Amino acid sequence: MEQAARTRGEAQVDHQWPPLPDDCRVMEPHAPVVIGTEALSGWKRERRALDRANARVGRCAGFYDAATGRPL
Repeated sequence: MEQAARTRGEAQVDHQWPPLPDDCRVMEPHAPVVIGTEALSGWKRERRALDRANARVGRCAGFYDAATGRPL
């Protein structure tokens, strides 16, 4: 059993991951606070930034799910 584990570990080391898409490394900044605008507009901008960040996570997770053969 130890030999089987060693062989599996060596096989995993040989696996080369594809390069991470550049989009996966982008950090989404907080929406800027604009003095003189209503508070609700800042909240809306922050929600759009969060939506962009969540979409990016989905794309990056999909990329690695495809690379590892996991169903999407």
